[in-house]
Amino acid sequence: MRKNLFKAFRWIRYVVRFLRYTAQGVKFDGVVAIGGGCIFDSRLRIRIGHGVHIGPYSVFQGNGEIRIDTGTYIGAYFSCNSMKSILIEKNCMIGNRVSIVDNNHGMKLDQLMNSQEIDAQAIIVKEGSWLGEGSIILPGVSIGDGAVIGAGAVVTGAISTNMIVVGIPARFKRFRD
Repeated sequence: MRKNLFKAFRWIRYVVRFLRYTAQGVKFDGVVAIGGGCIFDSRLRIRIGHGVHIGPYSVFQGNGEIRIDTGTYIGAYFSCNSMKSILIEKNCMIGNRVSIVDNNHGMKLDQLMNSQEIDAQAIIVKEGSWLGEGSIILPGVSIGDGAVIGAGAVVTGAISTNMIVVGIPARFKRFRD
């Protein structure tokens, strides 16, 4: 009895969050579990697929487009900054404290850093990929189907299908068996 009551309260909290984020303009394609303390920037165009889990205290910011497809799991304290486009395909696993950023400031010498134009490049995380805890995905990166990004890795370039990468910057370790 007590266990069922706890489950009911948990689902009520999910429904309330779902309604609140829908009112802010987030588009959902089905049932989604969103942890407490998440922030969705109202300037974003964001679409979240059925069965997605978003961990608590995740932040989605920018004025670009974000799409998270069906069945993807996102851990706590996820940070996603889009000024262009970020696509996370279906059935991906994203660990706690992962950052995905599709933009960077210009670095011209004749201008102050904070007044330079932003350079944004799309990011794609393909189906079934796993981004380990604390990994960072930088602008223009494409991660192939079933790729594994090791914990704490900083990804600056394309990752092939079923490739395992580790380190800073991320480098090839081996392919999945």
